[in-house]
Amino acid sequence: MQLTKSADKQTLGRLAAESASRVIRAAISTKGFAVIIVATGASQFEMLKHLVPDRAIDWSVVTMFHLDEYIGLPSTHPASFQRYLRERFLAHLPAAAGGSLHQWRRRFCRRMHPPQYTHRAHAR
Repeated sequence: MQLTKSADKQTLGRLAAESASRVIRAAISTKGFAVIIVATGASQFEMLKHLVPDRAIDWSVVTMFHLDEYIGLPSTHPASFQRYLRERFLAHLPAAAGGSLHQWRRRFCRRMHPPQYTHRAHAR
């Protein structure tokens, strides 16, 4: 693990985004796609601000998901993680990346559960 100290959050966010970009692009280069988890919270504001506009990443082959959400909280609520991701991540991706939350979920489900396995799992 590499620890990085920075004088300010803007610089640290940019450095974190550059590191994430390298990892994402390497996965795409090796596998043809990347699967990422996007963390939510104020600590991620600067990193996302620098990562999302990175045009070196082919976002159309990146599947994003997040770890949690509040039970029963509408996705329009200010504290919703879905809302956070829509406003700070998906809304800023290039249109060609298929940036709606629904499209990203569908892509993730197809990659994680190909039809041959999904059919077998439900056939019982």
